[in-house]
Amino acid sequence: MKQKLKKFLHKAGSFLGWKKREEVIISGLMDDEKMFMESMQEKAQGILQSVRKFSKEAESINIHVKTAVKPKTRIYELQATVYLPGHQFKANANSHELHLALSELGEELKKEARKQKDYTTTMRKRK
Repeated sequence: MKQKLKKFLHKAGSFLGWKKREEVIISGLMDDEKMFMESMQEKAQGILQSVRKFSKEAESINIHVKTAVKPKTRIYELQATVYLPGHQFKANANSHELHLALSELGEELKKEARKQKDYTTTMRKRK
């Protein structure tokens, strides 16, 4: 019942002109990493499309980048949240290279989407 109400409010909100969330949001990049923004957005859009194969209701993805700067290396920690009507799921990835971390993050999000799909399928079968 609660989820039906959330879906109804979501649809009513879009009808009433409430602000819709952007599909891809990337935050936390340092000034010298801003040049990677466009390629990251394209890759994040691809990740969102692959997640939508399992969860057709996926609205948007928010990726936050934390950079640990050490004398000779950088370590990137990416945290992603995929928003669906009524709930969300998260994933994390670490790497020395930004695009490698983004690829790992995509794989983690696909796993979470599969779990979510399997859970909803199992719950439907039980009813």
